[in-house]
Amino acid sequence: MANTDVVSNNSIPSTMTDMMADCLNGLKVVDLTRNLPGPFATRLLADLGAEIVKIEPENGDPGRAFGELFKALNHGKHCEKVDFRSEAGIEAIKAHIKDADVMLDSFRPEVLVGMGLDAATLHAINPKLVMVSITGYGIPEALDATGKSWAAKAGHDINFMAMSGTLYQLKTETGNQAMPNMQFADLAGGSDTAVIALLAAVFAAKNTGRGRHIAVSMTHSLYHHLVMPKATADMMKNINGQRPEPQNDFLGGWLPCYRLYKTQDGRHMAVGHKMVAIWQSAH
Repeated sequence: MANTDVVSNNSIPSTMTDMMADCLNGLKVVDLTRNLPGPFATRLLADLGAEIVKIEPENGDPGRAFGELFKALNHGKHCEKVDFRSEAGIEAIKAHIKDADVMLDSFRPEVLVGMGLDAATLHAINPKLVMVSITGYGIPEALDATGKSWAAKAGHDINFMAMSGTLYQLKTETGNQAMPNMQFADLAGGSDTAVIALLAAVFAAKNTGRGRHIAVSMTHSLYHHLVMPKATADMMKNINGQRPEPQNDFLGGWLPCYRLYKTQDGRHMAVGHKMVAIWQSAH
């Protein structure tokens, strides 16, 4: 090991997690992820009491360059640095795997195999291990012929948002494309989905004694978050005979009781009210 430290952030405000800070006591998570989606997922687990061993390359998680953001994403974790290209570094990771419940990574699909950290190898060490890989587009064996070519591609949040169709839903009142400054694919499609998946798999492993390897596709996960605009567009088509553009959708500005109104001081007022009467009148 090059070094070990614990990231602390005493500025984190009290939240609901304070009442749940012991829920995952005893859960050991080996975190190989970097940047945002994986670290935020394991930060959520740490807030709930899990033991997080964050293993970084010798030059560190690139997120360290962002200072306070890195602390916010990684507080409460035990951080170690190893050489991922050396046999000693891989053996150090495997030593943690022996008594871990979960391992997270955010590499492209072929990287774990190349390092000797594939599911077959790690389950031989620890049959109960739950492995969760956060990917951009999924793994080749789970995709059709068209999707396979995307599996090994690198990408960022905005790419996954675009491919999922979510970015198209973010339109201004005039129909122009809005540019989000929140990472919906990274956080909702990646972090939150990974946490749900791994907790379900850990529960199953405790009952069956068998772990599994789960691949989370941020693109596909975010696509499934479009349940509301897909359903409301169908309802609007039944009313008007055509599918609306996002800015004219049920919740995109069509309902006067659920929309933004610009005020005289140049700001906006958000109005959200019961829509039953409006919906009935539309019929």
